[in-house]
Amino acid sequence: MMSVSIIEYYAEHERYKCGYCKKPDTSYSHGIWAHTMTVSDYQDLIDRGWRRSGKYCYKPTLDVTCCPSYTIRCKALDFKLTKSQKKILKRINKFLSGEAEQDKDERRMSTSQSYEQIENLGEQFVAPKQDPQMINIKLVRTTPPSGEWLASAKQTHELYVKYQMKVHGDTPDKCTEPKFKEFLVHSPLLEEHSEVGPPSGYGSFHQQYWLDGKILYAFKSRNIWSIKEEHSEVGPPSGYGSFHQQYWLDGKMLAVGVIDILPKCVSSVYFFYDPDYMHLNLGTYGALREIAFTRNLHTLCPELKYYYLGFYIHSCCKMRYKGNFHPSDLLCPETFKWFPIEYCLPKLNSSPYSRLDNDIDSVDENYPKQGDINFIPIHYKGSVLLYKVYKKKVSKSRRNSEELDEYLRLVGSKTAKNLVLVR
Repeated sequence: MMSVSIIEYYAEHERYKCGYCKKPDTSYSHGIWAHTMTVSDYQDLIDRGWRRSGKYCYKPTLDVTCCPSYTIRCKALDFKLTKSQKKILKRINKFLSGEAEQDKDERRMSTSQSYEQIENLGEQFVAPKQDPQMINIKLVRTTPPSGEWLASAKQTHELYVKYQMKVHGDTPDKCTEPKFKEFLVHSPLLEEHSEVGPPSGYGSFHQQYWLDGKILYAFKSRNIWSIKEEHSEVGPPSGYGSFHQQYWLDGKMLAVGVIDILPKCVSSVYFFYDPDYMHLNLGTYGALREIAFTRNLHTLCPELKYYYLGFYIHSCCKMRYKGNFHPSDLLCPETFKWFPIEYCLPKLNSSPYSRLDNDIDSVDENYPKQGDINFIPIHYKGSVLLYKVYKKKVSKSRRNSEELDEYLRLVGSKTAKNLVLVR
C-alpha cells in the first residue's frame, strides 16, 4: 500500500486572538488537520506559506490578518556570520570551557563549534584547555514512540514548562503533558526509507542540551489512520519520520531539539531553553547550530540546501531577529516565489502586507486550472474517490464546490491532487 497524506480541511478561522500583538480578534488563517503527511507534500505546503503545529497545519490570511507572517528561509550553503553572532559563539565557548561562571561543580566541557567551523561545515567539538569531553548526538524516534524517547520525555516536558512559565508567562494548565506532546512531539510526517540521505532520516526532532543532570535548553522541532512507512529511491537511510535529536555528555543528556528534515530543507519548529541561562543568547546559538546541521545534511542530500526559520513578522519587532541570518529569502504571498529579504524590507516598511514580487506579469505557477477540482481525492465511506466521481454520489448541498475551490487555491493544484481529503 502506497503511503499518502490524509487530511481534513478547515475553512477560514476568523477573528481570533493574535499571538504576537495580542489583539483579541484580529488574526485570520486557514487550517488542515493532517492525520498523515508525506514529507514531499509537507515541503510543497510550506513553500506555499503553510506551517505545522503538531498535526495541525495552518496558513495565515496575510492580506487581512493583523500581523502578516511571511515564510523565511536562509540559504544555508552561503551563510555568513555577523559580528554579533560571532560574539555569541565566543561567549558560549568561554562559558562551556570554564572561562566564565560555571554551574556548582564548575564542570568544563567542549562546546559544539567555533564560528569558523560553523561557516566551514565542521562538526568536531572545540576542545578547551583542560578536561575536554565530547558530546554524543543520538536520534530517537518519537512517532511511533521509541523506548529511548519515553525514557527522556519527562525531563523534556519539565524544561518546557519552566520555559513557558518563566519566559512567556504561561500558567501550568497551558503546559500540561498532553498539550506539550500535541504541540511539540506529535507529527503527521511519514517515515520514508531509502539508500540516500541524512543518517537521521527526514522528520521531526528534539535537540536537547544537558548540563549536570538538567536540561540547559532545547529546540522545538486526533489520529484515526495508522502511520505507515513510506519508501523512496531518494532520502535518508534511516527514513523520514519524527525524532528527537539528543545531545549526551558523560552519560547525561545535555539538550534536545525538534526540527523537521524535509527533502529540500531543515525546518525549525520551536526553540526553548532553561531561563537560568538566558544571558547566553541560546536562541541565536541554536539557530546557528541548525544552519550548520543543514549544511552537513547537504553533503548527503544535494537537494537539501535551506534552513527554514518559520515565519518572519515585520510588524512584530521581536520577530525581526529571523532576518539576521544572511542570506535569507521571503516568500511572496501571491506568486510563491522567493526574494532576498533586503529587497523586501522597504515594501514591508511601507505596508505590513505586500506582494513581494515586483513583476506584474509574474503569476502563481501552481494556481489551479479549470477542471482541477475533479481530480481531488476524496475519502468517502471507506473509499478514495476522485471528486468527479464523488459529486455524483452525494447531494448538491454536500459537494461544497466553493469551499473546495478555495482549498485548491490555498494548497496549490499539484498538492491538492496528492492529499486525500476526508469528507
